[in-house]
Amino acid sequence: VQTCALPISAGARMVELLGHQRGEVKVSSAWGLNQLRLEEHLPAMLEHAQSIWDGFQSKQLNGLTRGMTLHQAFLFNAFGDQRYQPAKPLMRKYVPKNFEIGADARIAAVWALGMLHENDPETGLAAALDGRIKDNGQFPELEGVRNMAAVSLGRMKSQPNLETLYQFADEGLAGDRKST
Repeated sequence: VQTCALPISAGARMVELLGHQRGEVKVSSAWGLNQLRLEEHLPAMLEHAQSIWDGFQSKQLNGLTRGMTLHQAFLFNAFGDQRYQPAKPLMRKYVPKNFEIGADARIAAVWALGMLHENDPETGLAAALDGRIKDNGQFPELEGVRNMAAVSLGRMKSQPNLETLYQFADEGLAGDRKST
């Protein structure tokens, strides 16, 4: 049986294109890598994702930089889908509320962390996700982050956070329940 080298060479080229100046090229490359699911590219993808975080920290990048957060989200999705444990420390940095690093990447990071901690409720992460769900004050957490925090807590099977999940599931339904 012969195997075709095309996916590997295509994957290597997509890794190179993650650093392209045009946002749509970055997004397409990250999406393609997410679809290819080639384990050998994960370290380079993580290195690139870390460089984006570094750019956010240095203020060279922000959530409005064209394509930046969506392509970061695709990288995080790949890390979660492929259970790439070395990506956990970077993705944990996206859990606290920070509107300057974009919604897509934060939502994907919270989802991916749930994948990496499936059936393993790490106490510190579970508490942070619980806080994201409960953050519904004057400047509430993004709905997508709150939703994915709930999904991740459920996937983690975090028993101490069940009450928060019940409360979150019931938001907006209290009035309807009284009439039934």
